[in-house]
Amino acid sequence: MASVRHACGECGAEVQRTDVRCRVCGKDLEWRETRPDVSRPSRVKRSQQAKTDEPVRRRVEPWQVISCIAVGALIVFLVWTELSREHAAPATTAAKPSMPLESPLAAARVDIAPLENAVKANPKDADAMLRLANALHDNGMLPRAIEQYKNYLSMHPENPDARVDLGICYDQMGMIDSLRSAQYYALAIKEMETALKGNPSHQPAAFNLGIVNLHRGSLEESNKWLKKAAAMNKNSNLGMRAQQILQQHSFTP
Repeated sequence: MASVRHACGECGAEVQRTDVRCRVCGKDLEWRETRPDVSRPSRVKRSQQAKTDEPVRRRVEPWQVISCIAVGALIVFLVWTELSREHAAPATTAAKPSMPLESPLAAARVDIAPLENAVKANPKDADAMLRLANALHDNGMLPRAIEQYKNYLSMHPENPDARVDLGICYDQMGMIDSLRSAQYYALAIKEMETALKGNPSHQPAAFNLGIVNLHRGSLEESNKWLKKAAAMNKNSNLGMRAQQILQQHSFTP
């Protein structure tokens, strides 16, 4: 325990507890106690107090480290997956759609290279040109198929089947390109009507006129042509299909 020293309040001289006046200056004593050894902390005590003022550092548990690593690995995996998906997906823009090179609904089924070589070797070979046009159509390569059908029809305009196939290409382009759908539907109808003029009983032309008009929203016109197609031969595949569509999309004035 620290010793207690009694001092005079006037001169600071040491006095006894039993003194009434200071023996040095004679002032009446007003008793007070000082503890010089505890008035301020020593360097060691100050250091110790500083340590106690510091925040308590918690021990890092192994499971916390493992959890942090697992979360980090999950984040890296998700970022990598998203980046891979962006690179794998085809690029898209907000600009208006241009004429597609291929129909997105069709997958390549025919090797067109031999047919292209045949047409290049003999550009006047109409049969090779028609086979190439049909293969391009089957593969969903509509703009190129249209080009080949037109080249063929320039040599054989009387072929109703090729003209109807050209019209079908235009109809499919109308379903793909919404900005120019009206233009493509009009071209499709023109080709099919031309086919019917030279061949009034051509059922595929009548049937497809019903389909094109259905696609463009002309239900009354669609019903007219579907009825004509069914009347040409109701037991044929196209005739039965025409009757089924009429049941599903019947126009009532």
